[in-house]
Amino acid sequence: MVECELFLGNLRSQLCDLQSLVNYLENRDGVGYEEYSYSFARLQEVVKRLEELKKLSSRRGDANYLRAQWLN
Repeated sequence: MVECELFLGNLRSQLCDLQSLVNYLENRDGVGYEEYSYSFARLQEVVKRLEELKKLSSRRGDANYLRAQWLN
């Protein structure tokens, strides 16, 4: 249960980061070089963390699938 809460917390954190980026861009008069550079850096961080969550969920899903197959 704790692992699930940590996973969901990390996923929520990424959603908050994306929402923060959207809010930042919406409050700008225009999107120029600086905004694109900032967005690129923030998106790289989010994508990296999402890839880590993807790997974690894949490993956990595969382990549960194999365990279920063995029981059947």
